[in-house]
Amino acid sequence: MTAAAISTVAVLATSAQPALAAYPVTLFPEFGGPWGSNQVQVTWYNRSVGISGWVKDLCCASGGNVTTRACVVAYFGPNATGEGIPVGADSECRTAIDTTRGFSFTINGAPAGGFQSVQVSYYEDRPDESELVAYRTRNRPAA
Repeated sequence: MTAAAISTVAVLATSAQPALAAYPVTLFPEFGGPWGSNQVQVTWYNRSVGISGWVKDLCCASGGNVTTRACVVAYFGPNATGEGIPVGADSECRTAIDTTRGFSFTINGAPAGGFQSVQVSYYEDRPDESELVAYRTRNRPAA
């Protein structure tokens, strides 16, 4: 076989393989309240979700007594709603004080098929109370 023929066979062999599909990604655009905000992106893996984003605290506007918190809850079922962490879910939170804090983490532990929905909640915490200001829910995109 000539070098040109070997090159042609190599190109045909690699192009005949199917392309691997990328994991779906869902963006939760920026939302929040009077003292800050958050933005989160979810990458849907087989048995986990990758979470990246940021939470921003505008401390000085609040007189310095409010911190902000972004919480992500991954649910085994679709259409997650409400507050708290029900059975069949896992969560993590990140807090910012006087700054914008970036984060990146993975929530593991889903059964076969992966987590089916994610809820992102934005809280404003004061020394004597915690207020759920807003939340958004997104279902896993169809394959």
